[in-house]
Amino acid sequence: MKIRIALIILSFTLLFVFCSKENNPIGYQDNEIFDEYLQIQTEKSVYSIRNDFHNSNAHVSGTITNTTQDTFYANLGDAYNSSIDQDNLLFAYKTDGYFEYNIHGTNWENVEQGVLIERSKVIRLLPETHYTIQAMAVIDTDKTGKHRLRIHYYRRNSETEVDTLQDISNTFTIEK
Repeated sequence: MKIRIALIILSFTLLFVFCSKENNPIGYQDNEIFDEYLQIQTEKSVYSIRNDFHNSNAHVSGTITNTTQDTFYANLGDAYNSSIDQDNLLFAYKTDGYFEYNIHGTNWENVEQGVLIERSKVIRLLPETHYTIQAMAVIDTDKTGKHRLRIHYYRRNSETEVDTLQDISNTFTIEK
């Protein structure tokens, strides 16, 4: 009996750990708490796969504005550029920028993102500064509908201390 109880407790513990937000393939929900230090705005509110994208390769442009007096850090820079200060930020695979699709209601999932050949690097987001963004993803016709961009960013440029902040863009539509 004690072994059965221990196995049940272990099962629930593993379930909790592996179904946490960090391991959740579904992504985030609308009622998540966002920090609202960064304002993210896409160039358009409606995109067409036929007119705006090459095949199913989505390329969404926009801006990020740091609305605070604080400096933040994010892995959104071009690794070929040696500067920690870059004006054009990249949302792609293995960066801190995410391209999300609204499954239904308040549930969002990450979509497959473009890969940077040159890789990415951590950059600074300076106070009261505007940046351009280029978000790349693969959008199949079954993923048309509401989308948004999400960013993770940090108060310190440190590999030992993680203080993840996050914000989202406006919601935009992708049509066939």
